[in-house]
Amino acid sequence: GNIDMIIPVPNFTPPENSRAVSIGRELSNLMNIQCNTIFLKKHFQIPDHLNMNAEKRSEYFKKNQVYGVLEDGSIKGKKILLVDDIITTGETINQCIKQLFLGDPDDIKILCAGRTKRKEYGKF
Repeated sequence: GNIDMIIPVPNFTPPENSRAVSIGRELSNLMNIQCNTIFLKKHFQIPDHLNMNAEKRSEYFKKNQVYGVLEDGSIKGKKILLVDDIITTGETINQCIKQLFLGDPDDIKILCAGRTKRKEYGKF
């Protein structure tokens, strides 16, 4: 009830191939809230990301701006629901949140459908 817009974490491939976008669109239909699939952008695919441990993944995100935003003012003052399909280390969500705050939203809430359960990633 307190959400103005749903923004899914994008994938580098076309949006229709992203599970987060699919989840965001389904929520949009159920909640009758706009799903914005263009404000947040993934600049490039992380090389060998499936084989990175938590430490290497964190280092990579600190050195690289994987996600960015459009500067169109479309989220200024809005309550955003950031949607991702899975959380592994939290680096993707953290970088997306930092980028979304550049658009000056009123609030950002997070919804992840699942999380990776790997010993090397630690606890959330």
